[in-house]
Amino acid sequence: AITINLVIGANAVPTSFMPLEFTYCFDSVTSTTPGFGVFDPSIFTTIKTDVVASSSSYNSPNVEIRFYENEQDAIYQINEIDTALPYTNSDIDDQEIWVGIEDVGVSTIECLGRFKVADLLVRPKPVFDLPPTFVFCQNLGSDTISVTSPSDTYDYAWERNGSPIPLQSTQDLIITEGGTYTVTATNPVTGCTTTKTVIVDPSEIASFDSDDVTIYDLTGDGSNRIEI
Repeated sequence: AITINLVIGANAVPTSFMPLEFTYCFDSVTSTTPGFGVFDPSIFTTIKTDVVASSSSYNSPNVEIRFYENEQDAIYQINEIDTALPYTNSDIDDQEIWVGIEDVGVSTIECLGRFKVADLLVRPKPVFDLPPTFVFCQNLGSDTISVTSPSDTYDYAWERNGSPIPLQSTQDLIITEGGTYTVTATNPVTGCTTTKTVIVDPSEIASFDSDDVTIYDLTGDGSNRIEI
């Protein structure tokens, strides 16, 4: 007969380990499932690497690390997360990730710990308006293109024709020439970004002289037509 001993160890969180945080940014304008995101399976590899590095007890070929959505599942070892597949959070907006760690030796299974290892956050991308096109009257010397109706406080970065514009970090940009202008708004709290583009077409003031003007007296009573 084969005897397997089950050893319940202390459920201590390694002092060097801090839960990781991952953010999924969704488009609140077009999303049909706001508050839910699809996380790449690579997050579990990242978490596992940090967990193993936090304690020498976990760095063994006999140690198995399994992932769960909450503490209860981790304790009872049910509803294990399939880390080979993209993961969609079950709890809206914020999802905890827990691990169960066991040393599965030949004759002994030792529970090494159950603790939270990550927070998955699902947050909206910045929302704002920017006209797709803008006419720049060159005779004015300069003009301003602006982000309007931002739904929150954002940091802004502008580019012209793919090149960053230095020292321009507000929602208003003074322009002196045409081109393709791009603005990226970043939520400083979540790190989520939205990028939009406006095409600026330069327009010169119309110029003409007397040779360009023809006056037609249509009625003889002063009702005339002028063509340029």
